[in-house]
Order: sequence, then structure tokens, then C-alpha cells
Amino acid sequence: MIQSIKTIGVIGAGTMGSGIAQVSAQHGFHTLLFDIDKEIIEKAKKPIRQNLNYLVDKQKITLEEKENIFTTSKLFLFAYSFNFTT
Repeated sequence: MIQSIKTIGVIGAGTMGSGIAQVSAQHGFHTLLFDIDKEIIEKAKKPIRQNLNYLVDKQKITLEEKENIFTTSKLFLFAYSFNFTT
């Protein structure tokens, strides 16, 4: 049986994590971006928006596609502290 991936979770909203989350959301996956620091989650929004604006300017994506990433529940941002104690 072949199963398709519909949701991607990314832990860590730094440069790499936010980039992975952006690309995943751009390609239609519901994307969950987690970090333990709410401030880092908030900071991650700015470069994602800047990258999407750049792609719109270069006509790689449409303005509608850019807006859909944030407005159609494609990208979710969470601050969460993981506790891995046994």
C-alpha cells in the first residue's frame, strides 16, 4: 500500500528549519514548525515572508500562492518545550 505524506513537522525555527518549513508549505504540505522559544518562532516569520516576496518579485510564485501559504493553513508555527526525560 502506498501512503502519501500530507503533513511535515520541522523542529527548530532557525535559518535551516524555517527554510525547510517554507519550502514544504510552498509545495502544498501542511507544515508544523516547532521551536522551544516563542521569540524565535516570531523571528522566523520575517525571513519566510522576505523569501516569498523575493519569489514573487522573480515571478517564481504568484502573489496568490504567497498569500495562500499563510492564509490556507499550510504553515503552522508553534513554541513548544519538548521534555525527553525518562
